[in-house]
Amino acid sequence: MYTFRKLILFTVLVCCFAACKRDNDPECPNGQVLWGGECEDIQEVITSVELIFNEVDTFAFRDYDGIGSQAATIDVIKLTANTSYNVQARVLDESKNPVEDKTTEIEEEGDHHQFFYTVINANIEVAYDDLDEDGNPIGLKTTMQTEAASTGNLQVTLKHLHDEKTGNVSDGATDIEVSFEVEVE
Repeated sequence: MYTFRKLILFTVLVCCFAACKRDNDPECPNGQVLWGGECEDIQEVITSVELIFNEVDTFAFRDYDGIGSQAATIDVIKLTANTSYNVQARVLDESKNPVEDKTTEIEEEGDHHQFFYTVINANIEVAYDDLDEDGNPIGLKTTMQTEAASTGNLQVTLKHLHDEKTGNVSDGATDIEVSFEVEVE
């Protein structure tokens, strides 16, 4: 009887292990995991975020070596009070040659990405101007309306969301988060 129980237990364990699927599915390319039936990068490689105001003024975060020895550079965003700006976000991986523009990928996978713009102390209102196929914001295109002169910060957070968008910046995985100093004059 004892041997029969061991055989049953062994059979159950083998069936359980055979039914389990590892996150690193052998069918996915190196560095990707199976998520929701699709192979996806574990983490986006992003070295630069550019905010382009009215197709003229570009303010950027750049960190060419990631968590290396070189310090990141972050431009101060200088805006005019009581002005409306059309803003486009551009995301790059400048560690590659040629430079890889991630913006199109983010737009194509808009149902899994969202930019969040958190204004701290600056007199700026932000409105989304682009939507994914489900009608939820992506944030590659926004309108920013300045009010009275002020200083503060604009925190830009790109989230990779595996589930549906809830509009909550704490959901999903953070691809990048940058805090720009802002001067509204």
